[in-house]
Amino acid sequence: FGQMGYSFIPGGQAVQGENYGMRGDLMKINIADGNWKITAEDADTVTLRRGGLVGSVQSFFGLNKGYSFRLAGLDSTEIEHGDRPAQPYANQAASAFKQMLASSKNLELVFDPTQVTYGRMLGAVIADGQNLNYELVRRGIASHLPYGNPRDAIIDYRALEQAESRAYAG
Repeated sequence: FGQMGYSFIPGGQAVQGENYGMRGDLMKINIADGNWKITAEDADTVTLRRGGLVGSVQSFFGLNKGYSFRLAGLDSTEIEHGDRPAQPYANQAASAFKQMLASSKNLELVFDPTQVTYGRMLGAVIADGQNLNYELVRRGIASHLPYGNPRDAIIDYRALEQAESRAYAG
């Protein structure tokens, strides 16, 4: 992480992407085990911060750094940012994604620390064993977004495209 300007995220564990419907050598953070809090800014971005007493003390001193992740292979409408109004259905999409997170018992974040886009590492949220990147597209909350060379992607663009086609047809 150091060469990219990111601090090491404690508690990460090396995993194989294929175990999560992804590709490559990735890192995984179990949200509960590491006492992390996950928040969704919109339906394609999440932020991790320390929770509990340690996180509260760090927040008090302005030290509770957030780590931002873009969900790999998808795009969703943007919520209101500064002077830009929300795009159509952005608030509904963000609300649906937040509900998915809140109703999950076991949340994990799987990511590639070497792939960064717009200052965010690329990753996927795994909720109760289900990759939410695919689920967001299946439900029509987000669309698939192939970015860069598909061979280098940490997620299967073809599977996302098929999920999008089924969502659109439905």
